[in-house]
Amino acid sequence: FTPDLVNGISITGECGFGLQEKNGLWYVTSPFAYPADTEKARALISKIGKMRLAVYEGEQNELSLSDLGLDDPRTDVRISFAPSVIKKLNENHDIVSTTSIEAHEERFLIGGPAGPTGFYCLYKGVVYKATDASMGFWLKINPENYTLKTPINFQPSTLHKIIITKNGVKQEYDVTLTEQVLPNNHLALAQDGTPLYTMQVTRNGQEINTDVFVKNY
Repeated sequence: FTPDLVNGISITGECGFGLQEKNGLWYVTSPFAYPADTEKARALISKIGKMRLAVYEGEQNELSLSDLGLDDPRTDVRISFAPSVIKKLNENHDIVSTTSIEAHEERFLIGGPAGPTGFYCLYKGVVYKATDASMGFWLKINPENYTLKTPINFQPSTLHKIIITKNGVKQEYDVTLTEQVLPNNHLALAQDGTPLYTMQVTRNGQEINTDVFVKNY
């Protein structure tokens, strides 16, 4: 799976945990609601792209799930993916076709141990053996480790207005984001594919230095 497309995780069972992306920010949604540490959330998401199912064990309907601990799984992992578009290019890097992929969910059920360093895993009707090294992180998640330690540190990109009143004097800051456009009229994008913006800030209607504002903020 492509970790960049993951926008949510839901885990039930031994470890109850929820993580959700909203407008570029991450939030813990279960077992409590709280802003999440973005770096830790992304570190967890990156592990999804490295998951491996080590050994094919057999079709679900051909095995005794109770013997494998999958009739009552230890952990139920659901991963949500944002919609995406797959583009096919020719040798000149021209787009020759596009395929739209709708938002979808992938689900893994983790059962009993499979030897000293792994466990049984049910995915799309097939049972596999998975290793602790590749997928054991699902069993070790502590929700409190993902909480943001500075929860009022909202990203400047989410700001629209700040009003500060002190000793009867009000200062009103308005923030405007404008998408950056390249000479070829395409939108400028960051390495992760998100649009780049130019920020403009006014204080009581007068434009001020954006870099100074962001640093102070």
